[in-house]
Amino acid sequence: MSINVQYIVHVITMSRYLDEHLPHLKALHNSLGLPTAALEDDKTKIDAAIKAVVVSIVRERETEVERWREEIELARKDVVCLGKALGDRTIVKVEGERTNVKLEYGMRDVKMEQGGEVRLDDVVEEKWKLTYRLYRSSMRGC
Repeated sequence: MSINVQYIVHVITMSRYLDEHLPHLKALHNSLGLPTAALEDDKTKIDAAIKAVVVSIVRERETEVERWREEIELARKDVVCLGKALGDRTIVKVEGERTNVKLEYGMRDVKMEQGGEVRLDDVVEEKWKLTYRLYRSSMRGC
């Protein structure tokens, strides 16, 4: 796991923020005459709250990534169906951990990937191209 400089700066900043506020929290505890255990309980609550927020944000992003993957898969299926409707030979390859989609339409070869990941805009662009081809081919008989 690599840790970048920005992350280290952020951790230091957060540590300073807590260091600035914990003495004030301790003073409030003293003013209230609370036992030392109460301060430790508050520190535990702060730690748990920070961890909960981090987990929540990570889960939110994981859900977002999954939604995009599902949308890409639906668009990819549309592209394959359009290719078949146009009588084109369609080949879909899935390699390794990442999905590399290679669609071949007759003499044309379209490779849609960005850093090993299929991008929705590439799939949608190909879908619109094929939809237009299908429309044009259906209009020839009119």
